Amino acid sequence: MKLISIVEIGNHKSLLTKRVIDFIQAQQIQIKTLFEKSLSIKNIELEAKEAEEVPESLYTCHFSIGELGTLSASLSCRGIDNIFCRHLNIPTWVSDDILNYEKLTFSHVNFFHRQVISLLEILFPKIKIDLLKSETNQQTSIDINLSLVANECQEELYISFSNELLDYFSDGLKKQKDFNVHDVQHQLNDIPFNINVVLMKSELSINDVNAIAVGDFIELQKYDLLDVNVENQTLFKGQLIVGENAQLGVKYA
Repeated sequence: MKLISIVEIGNHKSLLTKRVIDFIQAQQIQIKTLFEKSLSIKNIELEAKEAEEVPESLYTCHFSIGELGTLSASLSCRGIDNIFCRHLNIPTWVSDDILNYEKLTFSHVNFFHRQVISLLEILFPKIKIDLLKSETNQQTSIDINLSLVANECQEELYISFSNELLDYFSDGLKKQKDFNVHDVQHQLNDIPFNINVVLMKSELSINDVNAIAVGDFIELQKYDLLDVNVENQTLFKGQLIVGENAQLGVKYA
């Protein structure tokens, strides 16, 4: 019997990323106060956004967040020297062309570690934060770029969340199960109002949609968020998506 996988496709990662960014932005005042005091800079502007990738030339350290998981923090060698020297109110000494973190002193690196731990204690209060002495083999799926801008100072801090730690943010998002085609079609036919369906591929085995082009919307009756039930169990709330390989899924608002 052919199965249709009911999965979270479309913008599951983007919703999770937005949760992480909102989580950081919610503590913006405390984070700004932390850096303004330690760097003796006023009116620091912060912006958290998703990073397409983390540059390879950065110094990276790893931390455990209690039993929730791990994350890593990365900053350029020049950036570490800049914030360290601003903290001490002395001239910077690492030039832009020095990228090897081994050129940094123990004091440089230790100061950076303390700053990141202070940041993480704001984000995860009452949870034990530990610096990991060796690199971890953490698998990450979301990288956040935290930009600090003030006057002539601009630093780009990258925070990479392990998949394990992301479970902390994904409560309520992971609902997956396989159902046979007849059950799914029967349930969808019984829905008394409208849904939007987005086709990601035209090769679908769903009835009456073979002629629809990729990316088309099917306006059935309404676009309200649905509470979709299969076998008397709530499957998801959201807009229905028809995806690759004859998959049905939900697009979250």
